[in-house]
This record gives sequence, structure tokens and C-alpha cells, in this order.
Amino acid sequence: MINPEITERLMHLPGIAACRDHAASKEAINTLKLAADRGYTRDDLDKIASCVDFEAFYLRFMNGRGIIDTILDLETGRNILN
Repeated sequence: MINPEITERLMHLPGIAACRDHAASKEAINTLKLAADRGYTRDDLDKIASCVDFEAFYLRFMNGRGIIDTILDLETGRNILN
């Protein structure tokens, strides 16, 4: 159901959620492996999740779309982790 043109750019997102939720199911482990295949360590995913949590709290009802896109690596690559 995800646009095939952007699927590769989104493969790490479920790993961020699994890491932050401290999930240990088979599915969660698989999402962490998918993220690892794209170069994201568990520490990377945890840092990204922490940034999202902070921004969600800080921004509250303000529009933070550009910030969240950058944190989640949707447009600019791995800049936030470098």
C-alpha cells in the first residue's frame, strides 16, 4: 500500500517505533533487522526516537512537519546522526 517509489526511504521507520517501544516480538526484531540492513544501528534508532519524542513535546500544536521529516531521515539522508 506504500508508494513503491518511496518504499526504500521508509524501511527504517518501523524500527524506530520498535526500538522506542522496547518491543521484543518476532515482528519487532524483523523491523530492527530491516533498519540495520539500511545502516541504522539500534543506537541510531533510539536517538531518532528520542528526537521525535522531544519535538512532539516541544512543538505540541505547532506545525513541525519539516523538523520531523529531517529527524526521520525522509529527505536529507543521515544528517541528524552525523
